[in-house]
Amino acid sequence: MPAGGGVLRDITTGFEVVLCYRQSGNLWALPKGTPEEGESKEETARREVTEESGLEVVSGPSVGETRYSFGRDGFIYEKVVSFI
Repeated sequence: MPAGGGVLRDITTGFEVVLCYRQSGNLWALPKGTPEEGESKEETARREVTEESGLEVVSGPSVGETRYSFGRDGFIYEKVVSFI
């Protein structure tokens, strides 16, 4: 299951968010990727953020998760997003 990381930086006027440009989809998105063997969600998210943005990050405490589903091409996809 892919994992990704949302990186926020607190500034005086709010927050900045790190996005990475994906040429394949011509879009901006949060860093994400596929876990390597034996990696946890947290390890995968940190590694992907570093690989795609060059930033070294530290995970904060878990703040929950959300689940949703959507249909595409006749299939139903179930997604789980964990906020760690």
